[in-house]
Amino acid sequence: MMTAPVEEENKRLRRALAQAEREAQEADEDAQRFERAMRQAKQQLKEFQAQQRHTEDALRKELEETKATAEKQKQELRVCHARIDLLEERIFEANQAVERAEQDATEADQDAVMFEKHARLHEAKCHEATREIERLTQQVLRSAVPTSQRTRRLSPSTTARGGGGGVLGGGKKKTGKEAMLAWCQRITQPYKDVDITNFSSSFADGMAFITMMHHYFPSAIDLSKHSPSTQRENFEKAFKVADERGGVYPLLDVEDMVAMARPDALSVMTYVSQLHKQLAKRG
Repeated sequence: MMTAPVEEENKRLRRALAQAEREAQEADEDAQRFERAMRQAKQQLKEFQAQQRHTEDALRKELEETKATAEKQKQELRVCHARIDLLEERIFEANQAVERAEQDATEADQDAVMFEKHARLHEAKCHEATREIERLTQQVLRSAVPTSQRTRRLSPSTTARGGGGGVLGGGKKKTGKEAMLAWCQRITQPYKDVDITNFSSSFADGMAFITMMHHYFPSAIDLSKHSPSTQRENFEKAFKVADERGGVYPLLDVEDMVAMARPDALSVMTYVSQLHKQLAKRG
């Protein structure tokens, strides 16, 4: 039979053992909970890592797309800059064109004023030339009729023979235009390719002026270089020789003469009258 202290000690030990078993069970449960928590944590870590990789992939893809977009925008920006440069260049050229147009307009206005002045001067010269033609006509007619015929009276016999119809005996007194035309015909008669019948189409190819200048200045003109087909060269050479050798300013414009199939008769006659005034005295 156990004594009371021993029994009491056994009870205490049993209680301690029971307590230890409970604590061991609790520890085991804690270990299981910890293990479950560890597994759960590992699973969460895996899921987090997977999500992180997915996020990184998405971010990497987005970054690449952003870089591609940025590069594309840079390219578009370079194109825009190039277009802007081109537009600025075109604007500059357009401004220059506007300035030139304004300058041309100013010059055109000045030319119009000069043209009007020249037109008035030309009109005045035409009137003066008409009077000069009439005067020269009288001079030509006087030089064409012998002095004895100009001073003596016509006898009845002369009148009967028809010699008193005009100062040139042709039955009709020549006008200034006809007398000037006769002078042109006389000095160009020896030349081929020249048939002067009027002051317009007969002077259209320039050969009339060339042969007239050759008549008075043969050393200045090589006829072998001139023909009806060298129209421009004919006018240029004839006007130059008339100006430099004959002292007759070129009242006619080469471009106008080349452009017109039938030159203005009054302008041609005015110029011819100046030629006659300066050259007829040479013979």
